[in-house]
Amino acid sequence: SCSMAPVISIVGRSGVGKTTLIEKLISVFVAKGYRVAAVKHASHDFDIDHEGKDTWRYAGAGAHEVLISSPHKIAMIKQRSKETGLGRLCDLYLDSADIIIAEGFKREGLPKIEVLRKTVQEEPLCRKKDRLIALASDTPINMDLPVFDINDAESVCEFIIKHVIKKKRKVFGVLLRINDQKIPMNRFVRDMFKEVVMAMVSTLRLKRISKPVRVELSIDTREPVDVKEDR
Repeated sequence: SCSMAPVISIVGRSGVGKTTLIEKLISVFVAKGYRVAAVKHASHDFDIDHEGKDTWRYAGAGAHEVLISSPHKIAMIKQRSKETGLGRLCDLYLDSADIIIAEGFKREGLPKIEVLRKTVQEEPLCRKKDRLIALASDTPINMDLPVFDINDAESVCEFIIKHVIKKKRKVFGVLLRINDQKIPMNRFVRDMFKEVVMAMVSTLRLKRISKPVRVELSIDTREPVDVKEDR
């Protein structure tokens, strides 16, 4: 699971209105002062840039990663050989959100809210064993779970705050990642890491930086290679 921010997955059949509910939820969360990240699962290949665009051409030429940046936005296209789990995606890319809203990912073991629309399907796809915690429906459902009106994003949001955000255990703030793999550490080791690094940081004369809130350290163990430049 994601160590940085709590995740809620919004699931349901195609055409039930998942995207509409997520759109409303994002607006409500933002109005309440939360920082929201959204992640969508695509079952087929996709391009965020259309055929003929520069980034599309770079990827087509074989670039493994393509980053597009402007003063207001940044987007990345990274080639993958296999599906990446949602928890890993969150750890790698979505580490500054208060809540992560995922569309799809129904096979992941994360808390889920299923959207139901009578014209599409009356019975939910998920059950409590799938970590289904609530339903958003356009008709009443007799189920041993909270059922919200499909249009009542405010109530769904309050429910997520209470049962997903507030319930999320505060993680002691030391994360060790080796070759992109998250390494679990006990409290003693985390304390030691933090004390040693913070002691080193305190000896640096950081004039332009106020009290360090987040410190990241990256160590490359590969031997540096002397590159003799041809003049």
